[in-house]
Amino acid sequence: EVALVRFMAAHTIQSSIARHADQVDLDQLLSLLDDEYEPVRRAGASGIQTYVRATGESEGVLDALLGHLEAADPAAADSADATILATMELIDEAVVTERAGVAETVAAYADSENGAVAEPAAQVLATVVGANPESGHQDPALSALEAGLTHENGAVREHCARAAAAITADDPGAGRPFVRGLVLNLGTAGTIGEIAASTLSQVLGEYPEYGTEFLPEMVGGLRNPTSISRQYAGAMVTGRTVSQVTARFLADITDYDTSRGDSLIGPLVDLASNTGDPARDAVFATLENLSVDFPEQSQEMLPAAQSALDAGEVRVRRNAAQVLSNVAIEYPESVAPMTSRLIVAVDDSDPQMRSIALVTLGTIGSEAPEAIEADIRRIIGRLDDDSSLVREHAAKAIITVAQNQPDIVEPAAEASDRLRRVQRDPAVDIDEEMVHQAANAIRTGTPPGEDVEASGDDASTDIFTPEGVDEAGQSSDTRVFEPPTDGDGTAEDPS
Repeated sequence: EVALVRFMAAHTIQSSIARHADQVDLDQLLSLLDDEYEPVRRAGASGIQTYVRATGESEGVLDALLGHLEAADPAAADSADATILATMELIDEAVVTERAGVAETVAAYADSENGAVAEPAAQVLATVVGANPESGHQDPALSALEAGLTHENGAVREHCARAAAAITADDPGAGRPFVRGLVLNLGTAGTIGEIAASTLSQVLGEYPEYGTEFLPEMVGGLRNPTSISRQYAGAMVTGRTVSQVTARFLADITDYDTSRGDSLIGPLVDLASNTGDPARDAVFATLENLSVDFPEQSQEMLPAAQSALDAGEVRVRRNAAQVLSNVAIEYPESVAPMTSRLIVAVDDSDPQMRSIALVTLGTIGSEAPEAIEADIRRIIGRLDDDSSLVREHAAKAIITVAQNQPDIVEPAAEASDRLRRVQRDPAVDIDEEMVHQAANAIRTGTPPGEDVEASGDDASTDIFTPEGVDEAGQSSDTRVFEPPTDGDGTAEDPS
């Protein structure tokens, strides 16, 4: 009846079990867990752990441990309960994972603020969920895992992240409750960051809308250089860094919604400057998306975008050019100093790149025509481009300039004639009246709507009249591929 005597007896038993396990009455040992004196309970729990190590017994011990945990108050869990939970990891895994109710019982302890209790509980829960992901889809296991991802104890977070990865590998859509917690672990070096990035790539790759709420918190992932050493959640990202994986799912998310992404611009610009980064295309894809909704903040991107215009693969060049184009809509004066690089891009081997450059030059020309005056011939030259899309954007750029300062479009006669040719091109979508007004403006050197100084027979301002259908010629190019031909140049019969 004296607590200290009971403790001394329990301690003696616990110390002897390793050598005399065959003489231990398990029921009496388990009864120590119900003692009111905490040191006795602690000695009893240690004794049970030693007994399991010595005998390897599973079935009877597991039932007793679960019964104790179910009857106890998780909010009052102590070191004895922590030892009991750790002992469950020593029991045959197949016995633990196949026993109904384990996940529900242990989940109550995984949510404990006491890291010493929550850690072994989370480990058991991760083992059970790893073997049977369905067991983590419902409360209380689901809530425990969600809360565990933000626990102050790193081991608890790691175990819960492993469980979330198992659930996500089984069903990416089921990973939605874990997105916030995983995002908050993206910046953590080591295994937790690896698991978080891998799992999020699975969830957000398929459901990017799940990540829009947490865009600002993803900055940590962009700055995490941890290399992913193994496969988690079924994601094929082994060998990449957390930063690279984060950049790729950010491109998917910002394709869907950019509304909270302005805080990402700075870290993304830092990554964009790394020309050897294999995720550079994703970085610029994200910057392009953000530049649409945050043109003011996106002025920070301009130096990196300019340097990428003639470096890297075509997707990087396109996205970099589109960044300049998006910013130029609101801040053409900020992009105007980069005109010379855009002019070079007008001759890029990629027609989409040439088109974007022409659109941007047209935007700059609408506000600062003097910025493109010296290179206007290069733009006029693209009116005969092989790509109809390039011809269209070259024409629109010239029309834009002609609406404000037509006198810089030289040689005027050539530009006007080429515009006329584009106007009758069936592959080009451009307003006939705009072409008509621009051609007249270029020939007269007077913006549309202003009076032309002329006398006598030259008084008419209608210098160029669009051709009728009977007069119109045909372009040699369309927006679609030409039909394949056989050896003598005759089109093959598609049938």
